[in-house]
Amino acid sequence: MPFHRTAWGERLWRWCMQVVHFLPGTEAPPPTSIRPEVEAYQAAMSTSFNHPHQWTFPRFFKKIQVDEHSFESMATLPPDAAIVYTTPLIGQLAFNYFNYLYIQRHMPLPQLANNLSLVLWRRWGDCKRIARLYLEMHGHDAGSLSPIQNGLWQSLIEQGIPTLIRLKTSRFHDDLYWENMDDDPLIAVIRAAQKNTRPVYCVPQDFIWDKHPERPTNAFTLFLLGDRDNRGPLRRLFFFWLHYKSRAIAKCGIPLNVQEWLQTQPQDTSLAALTKSLRATLLNQLRIERTTITGPSIKPRQWLIDQVLQAEPVQRMIYDIASDRGKPVASVEDLARSYANEIAADQHYSMIEIIARIMRWALSTLYDGITVDEQGLEKLKRAISNGPVVLVPNHRSHMDYMILSTMLYSHNVVVPFIASGINLNFWPIGPIFRLCGSYFLRRSFSGNPLYKVVFQSYITELVRQGYCQEFFIEGTRSRTGKMAQAKLGMLSMLVDSWREGASNDIAFIPVSISYDQVMEVKSYAGELKGRNKAAEGARDILRIGKFFRKRWGHVYLNFGEPISLGLTAAELWADPDPKHIKDTQKPELVQLTSQKILYAINRELVVTPACILATILLSQSKPLSFEDIIHHARILLDYLTWKQAPCSPGLCTMPDMQLRDIVNRWVTDKLLQVDTTHSVAHYFISESHRQMLDFTKNTGIHFFVSVACLAQLLSSNSKKPFEEVVAEYQLLKQLFRYEFNFSTRRAIDKHLHTLTDYIAGKPLSAFAAVMDNYLDAYRILFQFMQQPQRPQDAPERQWIKLLIQYGTQLKKSDGRPHVEAVSKSIFQNGLRLLQHMGVLDQTASGNLRWKGINPLYNQLQSLLSSLTT
Repeated sequence: MPFHRTAWGERLWRWCMQVVHFLPGTEAPPPTSIRPEVEAYQAAMSTSFNHPHQWTFPRFFKKIQVDEHSFESMATLPPDAAIVYTTPLIGQLAFNYFNYLYIQRHMPLPQLANNLSLVLWRRWGDCKRIARLYLEMHGHDAGSLSPIQNGLWQSLIEQGIPTLIRLKTSRFHDDLYWENMDDDPLIAVIRAAQKNTRPVYCVPQDFIWDKHPERPTNAFTLFLLGDRDNRGPLRRLFFFWLHYKSRAIAKCGIPLNVQEWLQTQPQDTSLAALTKSLRATLLNQLRIERTTITGPSIKPRQWLIDQVLQAEPVQRMIYDIASDRGKPVASVEDLARSYANEIAADQHYSMIEIIARIMRWALSTLYDGITVDEQGLEKLKRAISNGPVVLVPNHRSHMDYMILSTMLYSHNVVVPFIASGINLNFWPIGPIFRLCGSYFLRRSFSGNPLYKVVFQSYITELVRQGYCQEFFIEGTRSRTGKMAQAKLGMLSMLVDSWREGASNDIAFIPVSISYDQVMEVKSYAGELKGRNKAAEGARDILRIGKFFRKRWGHVYLNFGEPISLGLTAAELWADPDPKHIKDTQKPELVQLTSQKILYAINRELVVTPACILATILLSQSKPLSFEDIIHHARILLDYLTWKQAPCSPGLCTMPDMQLRDIVNRWVTDKLLQVDTTHSVAHYFISESHRQMLDFTKNTGIHFFVSVACLAQLLSSNSKKPFEEVVAEYQLLKQLFRYEFNFSTRRAIDKHLHTLTDYIAGKPLSAFAAVMDNYLDAYRILFQFMQQPQRPQDAPERQWIKLLIQYGTQLKKSDGRPHVEAVSKSIFQNGLRLLQHMGVLDQTASGNLRWKGINPLYNQLQSLLSSLTT
């Protein structure tokens, strides 16, 4: 017999009813938003609370971060949809917060939830009414108390009334084995969906107490604090007060249409199996949403090092070296461990949080603003939830990795492990960077097979653990402003990790970082004139203050579409299984992947007002008034609009205001000179600043390379047959093969036809002048090769030194070459071209040796002569 139907149970029930009746105060009228039959279960969210609740919780709840983009999916639901919020095993505090959040966002409040209640925070009159309804409910048949068994939950869903289900989980494989099937709310969801009276959506919701990745904890800490996601009420409250401002996040998952999901299940599936499958689907979706923020659990540094040293390739190399050189195995193992300690990161989010706070202040002081591509950021989050992700940004400044990591952390995205040059591993920066996730690599692995295999094993282990990584495909900072040619070492090692089975796939995320002005541009200009690069060191920290004396404009951070390594392999071979890709095939995959990454980065780079202004002024031989600048700017901006190139906000529609701001700033910074001999001010760049502003021009030059080359060819002879134009364009591509990354997506003749149609009737000089300094530089290079002072056999640095001297002499004698044409970077690329052509070759000692002129050399020299005269 049920308890309340026994004689003394009946007496107890009647006594409780009398107590409720005689309690002081009057019952509050029932709210219109909550059904009376539901309120007895004490699990409905409410809009009215008692004074202690109103005085405390909203003050703290309003400071909790909300993933705004994730909640946008709620607006896409049909108006007649039945919403079933689903959460992991949250407690009363998180339930209380979701009540607050739903009210703030005008979301429908659930009227029924399992094992959750806010009745203690309701007003006294409401509590009294709820207590009476609860006792009256228990006065009926005991078999009707469960809202699942009596059909109430299913009825609410069929009527479109929101409910909330807290999904129970355990560490056992089959959760349902430990649960009473009759009391599982998901049964009501499936039954309501099967009736198909209205669309039923399960909307995953999660309250993440700490966005930092989980770290393994020892037994004592686990006993004291409990499991991070399954703490008791007091522990939850303590960690809420500790983290609510900076680490707690509310997130919404992608709504799941239950009817559509049911159609994907076999027709003869039992209700118990459907319930189990739906639970697994929802829990997996919640896990994915959480992973986009926290990432995988971070293993201790020493554990990672042990895994690296125990890897089969490392062990084999250790024994081979010990055998070949007659050294003890232990000695070689110690050497391998020292390499691993030199390489491995020691990422701690406590340090990341400290540095992020400092960086947010520094960035707000240094820059006018940082614009982040929110849509691209969402694509990145989705990619992180699917497996290992590698961020591949362009590299123009030391600020790149600091800005990117700070913005990722501020936007609740996992902070990557960053491949950093060993030159940055100096005190105190090195230890700080290591704690923020940097791992260090030497510039060259040649002659040290043990170091190479240890580093490869470390990369493989990071991929296997699913960690997000970051590396700069250019290998070093660009001194010219444009994308340098790809260095394929890191990419090749990541491909090897994939081939070894560390992951089913790797997603590369191209990242473009664009600046109005780069801080290091002055030192870059010195290096391009032949000065040696100054080594980084602790003394540089003392010089940071000078950068805070001015503001450096805007920064733009864009994310490209993920590039799947597996799908890229599928483009090359019918069988893209990584285990079947041979060593001889790997270079083709690495090359294609690098081309995709470089193209995607270039495509996402933002053209800034500073880039347009530098392009105009460097292309003109005389001072320009502001009206002239605007006239030339509109020509270039029309082309960028036609090409659908990303421009800074308002640049293409209102260039006058933005260009005026840059002109005034550059005049103040003495980058621009003002000619006052005219009735209106005319502006020009002094010779001493041309190299610096050429960097700014080059940040967007990749959008103009094709049209500028075509304009150069047509300017020399506008009546050339089209076939001759195509042939000469092919020669220019050969000439600039190490300067620019030409797109190969379209056939050249079709590409040139499209460009020719566009520039018809437009001033060719506006486009052709963009390439003048590059043509001048290669003219210097080809002329020097026929001079008596040309060496026969010398190191590359000697060739470059002589080329700079020769170019400087030409400038003094006839004034023809642009100052920015006498560039160490361009001459380096030119020497690489001559090696590729067979005019130079590299000796065993590393010197460059003259071999002789060939037909291709003569063709290129003839073309240069026709274009630069």
